[in-house]
Amino acid sequence: MKKRGFEFQRMEDLVNVLGESFNFVFYITSRKIDYLLSQNDHDYLIAAGRAKPWLIDYLEQPRRATDDFVE
Repeated sequence: MKKRGFEFQRMEDLVNVLGESFNFVFYITSRKIDYLLSQNDHDYLIAAGRAKPWLIDYLEQPRRATDDFVE
């Protein structure tokens, strides 16, 4: 299997691609590899390194009725 990757120059481009994609495994990191953000085939969002505190903070934020959040 060939390993493939894409480099995005703007975060907006990455958000647009992920917003139009579904049901696939992805891994996001920086050139420094100081964080890893991933979604697996069970729809779990996984964070390591600098992304871990960001994900914890995001999950602790109160949800609004208008948020697209399904439990």
